[in-house]
Amino acid sequence: MLAGNAYRDTTPTIPLSWPEALAVFERSEFARQCLGERFASLFALTRRGEMQDFHSYVSPLEFSWYLTTV
Repeated sequence: MLAGNAYRDTTPTIPLSWPEALAVFERSEFARQCLGERFASLFALTRRGEMQDFHSYVSPLEFSWYLTTV
């Protein structure tokens, strides 16, 4: 339950997008301490690659909307 003005609440929230979550993870000292510097860096690198692959995919719906002519 929220009391008061929600717009004034400065409590940190969870990231709402993939790029934002990746940026938070990369800045996380906690992740580096728990997982180790090398693993955290490699994990972030592989997630960034997965994100790029995901965004490069053209779905059948996008293809029909944007890439076909009538």
